[in-house]
Amino acid sequence: MRYQFGIPAQAPVLLFVGRLTSDKGIPELVRAFLKLGNQFPISICSWRDASRTKIPFPSILEKVLETHPRVVFAGPVQDIATYYAIADVVVLPSHREGLPTVILEAQAAGKPVVERR
Repeated sequence: MRYQFGIPAQAPVLLFVGRLTSDKGIPELVRAFLKLGNQFPISICSWRDASRTKIPFPSILEKVLETHPRVVFAGPVQDIATYYAIADVVVLPSHREGLPTVILEAQAAGKPVVERR
C-alpha cells in the first residue's frame, strides 16, 4: 500500500477516515497538519461513501488538501483494514461523534488515536 501511494517505508503516516466535511473537523485537521511541518510527512485522507455530499469548508483549506505534496487522497474505500495497517496514528478531529466506528477500528488494528474532545 505504501508503494502504491509512493510513501517511503520509514515515513510516518497520519490517517483520517471519514467524510470530508467541516463537522468532521477537516479545517482543524488541515491547520494542525500544516503546523506539524515535516514531523509527519504523509497524511492519508480516506472516506467510505462517495455518494454522500460533502459540506463545503473554506476553499483555501480544500486547495491545500488537493495540492499539498504530503497529502494523499485514497478516495472511497470499502475495505479500510489495509489503510489502518500502514498508519502510524489515526486522527479524528470531529466536532460530534457518539461512539465513532473509526476509533473502534483503529484500536482493533492496534493504532493510537488522536481525537478532538
